[in-house]
Amino acid sequence: MKIRDKGVLVRFSVKEKETLKKNCAELCIPVEAYIRALVFETKIPVPPPLGKRELLDEINRIGTNINQIAKVANMSGRISETRLDELQDLLLQVWQKVKGL
Repeated sequence: MKIRDKGVLVRFSVKEKETLKKNCAELCIPVEAYIRALVFETKIPVPPPLGKRELLDEINRIGTNINQIAKVANMSGRISETRLDELQDLLLQVWQKVKGL
């Protein structure tokens, strides 16, 4: 990973700064990444549509729950039937969400 320890002061008008912040918010990226992409003419990542973003967030939360259950199972060397049922329910939720696309 590159160490970025050099800074550049750039001044904007109020309107320019508002536009910059708005553009960054729409793309869900930090101002620094946006400016770097413009300066170095690299591709600016386009965020997923709102519905897909919400779906990805929900799937991520379900994945976190699955990982927590797996960690407990690995630490104890076994998994209870209740936890196994919970895992199956979580996986079914993911499948249903993905299938609904």
